[in-house]
Amino acid sequence: ALATSFLGVSLGLMDFLADAFSWKKDYRHKWLMMIFVYLPAIILSSTSLRVFYFSLKFGAGFACTILLILFPTILVYKIRPNYQHKIDYKVKGGNYLLGFVMGFVILMLLSDILN
Repeated sequence: ALATSFLGVSLGLMDFLADAFSWKKDYRHKWLMMIFVYLPAIILSSTSLRVFYFSLKFGAGFACTILLILFPTILVYKIRPNYQHKIDYKVKGGNYLLGFVMGFVILMLLSDILN
């Protein structure tokens, strides 16, 4: 599971680097992207085992909370007014429910930061 997660994240980072720096995905740039993605991870994980465990804790708690709960909530909040007439199904509660979810996410993030 760790190897496939590492591979998926690293491929995403390589695509991000290619888009951010407008690099072509040719042989030379692929090696450069691999150095930027894999070398810091290998150096950090081999220097201390605590860094590896901290990154797992950070990825599981903080990043998943933002990516899986906060971003979709903000997306619904921003899109709802523009597509009001096109949506067939709408969850009841409106902006009050979205505010409650955002408040809950903020509490979760604060709890994770303070621990």
